[in-house]
Amino acid sequence: MEIIIYITIPYEILNNNFDSKQLILGWLPKKPNKITMLVDSKKDGDSVKTLIEKCKGKAPMLVIIQTTKDIIFGRYTTIEWNDKYINDEKAFVFSLRTKKKYKVKNPKYAICASENNWWGFGPCENTIVIYNNCLKNNSNYVGNGAYDIPQPYELNGGEKYFGVKSYEIFHIE
Repeated sequence: MEIIIYITIPYEILNNNFDSKQLILGWLPKKPNKITMLVDSKKDGDSVKTLIEKCKGKAPMLVIIQTTKDIIFGRYTTIEWNDKYINDEKAFVFSLRTKKKYKVKNPKYAICASENNWWGFGPCENTIVIYNNCLKNNSNYVGNGAYDIPQPYELNGGEKYFGVKSYEIFHIE
């Protein structure tokens, strides 16, 4: 008799959406033993400085972003963040709207952050850019930068700019 153990992810963003949770877990390079929430924007706020402090020394990490239009996308990286570009060949971004994972095409610019201003995934034509105090503005944006995304704004349903309803960041062990 085979026993299947499911790792639960305490996503408030996904509520009780079992299929989305399993889809995300299936995209990870290896099965996690433990998933710990590092940042919940509803509880911890949306300061980039706080985000970087809470994530310091933690990798791999999974980020899930919910827009004010309830579009959900995110990214996975195996390297911890700091305030410069980080090379990560295993990084990927994903869209739950399209149910697709997009691999990194330019690993040298997989992730980046500026301690007081923004955090993102990709180079100047960033794939995802989230600004400081993102819950209070609609200037965050998506593109296709360092990731193999067919259309520049595909992650956000065809629109470049978005407001953030909430985001959650998890440490994957």
